[in-house]
Amino acid sequence: MSNETVLLVANNITSLSIVIACWWLAHQYARAFPPGRLIAAGFALLGFSVLITMFARNEGLSTAWLVVGSKGLIGVVLVLIAFRRHALERRVAQGKPCEFCGADPDPEALPHV
Repeated sequence: MSNETVLLVANNITSLSIVIACWWLAHQYARAFPPGRLIAAGFALLGFSVLITMFARNEGLSTAWLVVGSKGLIGVVLVLIAFRRHALERRVAQGKPCEFCGADPDPEALPHV
């Protein structure tokens, strides 16, 4: 096998693992505390972008802008996750119950709050 073939196979394997992880995370965040659905949409778009990039690389097409778009999506998703985490920490600090199950907050879950 040539180095290019090994690189293409490695690229396909890592791309598929990212697509599966994005699919899994999109389903987890879809039911999460806001902005969970925005995060889920970001993961779905990121997975789709990685999949398109993988197919474009297999066909020998230019993928420069697809990679830039994927990196932009990663940035947006990470900012939304940080925003969500901050909102959850504030909620625990204020002693508010869970919106979904009504359970009291667990201060041990977020010990630095």
